[in-house]
Amino acid sequence: MSGNILISKGNIEEWEDACFTHNQAIGIADGVGGWSNYGMSSADFSNELMKRCEKLCIKVLQIRKFTSNLIKSSEFKLKLSDYKWPISEQVKCGRFHAHSFWYTEEGENEFPLKNLLEESEVYQDDNDNLSFELGKQNQSVPLDPLLIIEEAYKYIKSFGSSTICVCTLEENKLKVANLGDSGMILLRYNQEEQESKVISCTQDQQHEFNAPYQLAKIPKDIQEKINAKRNNIDLSEEKSQPTLFWEDPPESADTYEINVRAKDIAILGTDGLFDNLFLDDILDIVDMYMRSLLKSKEKKIKSSSKNICFDKLSNDMSFTEKEAQVLAWKLGKAAKTKSRSMRTISPFEQKYNKFMEDKKEEEVDHIWQGGKSDDIGVVVSFII
Repeated sequence: MSGNILISKGNIEEWEDACFTHNQAIGIADGVGGWSNYGMSSADFSNELMKRCEKLCIKVLQIRKFTSNLIKSSEFKLKLSDYKWPISEQVKCGRFHAHSFWYTEEGENEFPLKNLLEESEVYQDDNDNLSFELGKQNQSVPLDPLLIIEEAYKYIKSFGSSTICVCTLEENKLKVANLGDSGMILLRYNQEEQESKVISCTQDQQHEFNAPYQLAKIPKDIQEKINAKRNNIDLSEEKSQPTLFWEDPPESADTYEINVRAKDIAILGTDGLFDNLFLDDILDIVDMYMRSLLKSKEKKIKSSSKNICFDKLSNDMSFTEKEAQVLAWKLGKAAKTKSRSMRTISPFEQKYNKFMEDKKEEEVDHIWQGGKSDDIGVVVSFII
């Protein structure tokens, strides 16, 4: 069960942050600022990236549903080109190469491929390709976050750049692929102790201070300008620089595989969240919300069931999308409040001032105070 919130740093209704939620996958992206200097939107790339990731997750699950127990061959390769009929690429199933029919290895059953695609809602007028190689040990299309990112990035049309974090859930395994300074925190709330503990969290990937790893699609003329600037200016003098972009391949993403339990809480955020809230701030908000939420649920369950034991009470408690949405809203609003304050201490303030201290810059102008104004994106997912 997932909820999300996107908060713009200004009054305009254009979010550089973007996200998607699905019952088996969630993702978040932060469009890198500065593209307006070239007359382009910083939001287009991240928004298209998330839409493509969501579509690919849905398509993978649909394909798996309709190929389950159908293919028994030792090697299976599926390529769908443009999802138009007739399919230009062959679909290889066992010993057969079929344009119009889907065969088992023995050739006993025939399924019109066009009908199969239409029924699974994969038959669409779309420019995406979907290609997965499957080995002998796994005859199902993998719902792998890194593969999803690679496929989404391969066919993106918008120019721009973005950090990205995608998580997929199958059985009790949470798989994570994270590129840049967006990230994921996995929490486990202990109902008896009424507090959460961190099970796992991603690590930032930075080329240098405030220069995260990022996927990018850069027009040739802008790339030439960027290359010229990199050759002629000192990258350490960040404040005086024109905007520069990095271009990292999807395989540079860090990947994680984590064992999860029912009711664990996965929180995805962009740097707008993590630059303004410390981990302890996030834990305090989660714990306060969970105590209030579970107390309310306990009261409702007890009023409807007498003589119920604690274990059963705990097992009977489930979470809704609305409750995930409320927690995402609380985290986002707390980050927004801190981003506007110059009296609070923020993670970004500490990182910035340490960076300047390491450079031995002593001018007062280089001291950062308070939070960091930025778009804020948060996704909260209760594992069920």
